[in-house]
Amino acid sequence: MKLLLLFTFTLLTSTLAYTQDLKVIDQNYDEALNLAAKEGKLVFVDFYTTWCGPCKKLDKLIFQNDSIRKEMARDFVLLKYDAENDSLYHLSKKHHVSSYPTGLILNARGRVVIRKYGFPGDGFKALSQNVSAFLEEGFKLNKANKILPGYAEKIDVTQYPKFYIDYVNRTNTKIDPVEFAEYWKVDQDVFSEGYFSTLLYFSSEEIPDAVADVLLENKEKYSALFSTNNVNIALMFLTFKKFQSAISNDSQADFTKAKEYAGKALSEDFAAQTISRYEAEFNESGKE
Repeated sequence: MKLLLLFTFTLLTSTLAYTQDLKVIDQNYDEALNLAAKEGKLVFVDFYTTWCGPCKKLDKLIFQNDSIRKEMARDFVLLKYDAENDSLYHLSKKHHVSSYPTGLILNARGRVVIRKYGFPGDGFKALSQNVSAFLEEGFKLNKANKILPGYAEKIDVTQYPKFYIDYVNRTNTKIDPVEFAEYWKVDQDVFSEGYFSTLLYFSSEEIPDAVADVLLENKEKYSALFSTNNVNIALMFLTFKKFQSAISNDSQADFTKAKEYAGKALSEDFAAQTISRYEAEFNESGKE
């Protein structure tokens, strides 16, 4: 009888643990990490904004779905994080979040396992498949002790320039061009988390050619630190900006340099498409 009771109790507790509901933390990064460490889980950070339509759809169709919540609850704690309310924990700054929704999987120490920009799909089926694939990939990477080493455990807001902090906090979204230009002239660690986050976040702005060249020349090292996807996104926007500047200045020399950069920074097919698109725009602007 005692063995039967013990077996029944064990079965009941394991079943309850399996079917437990997803723990959802609102905006409190420390609480999410502490809970994940206590329960041996990962943290799924859902970066959203109050005005973001796809964020609301993701929340309604996925995070409020009972079956998906149970699936996530086995291995994850969900941290809902308003990306424009970032003055306390500075997660949006650390992880250069500028598009929504952005998904991030952290281990219980706060190290980055994987991230995803957006979850495509209009309906439940497509969205759920994309989220499930992301969760599975994050789980497997963590099991293999894979992290992105460029991102430290702790958050040090002092490593970011003031214009970046103000912009993410939405206290001042009008960047002083002089302050912006001076930042890139200062001698600093170009492989630091703060420098790369700032570069990626503002890669569609007027970044000096020397800075863009350093990123391209050290593409493999940056990719190992911060992921190939993040580096490719930065290179893409830097390339686009070079073409746009050349067209704006009506400079054939600058356009030629932009083509050369595109050929090195982008994949062969994407470079060809990009050059073709901007050549048409450049030629059209010359007729005006």
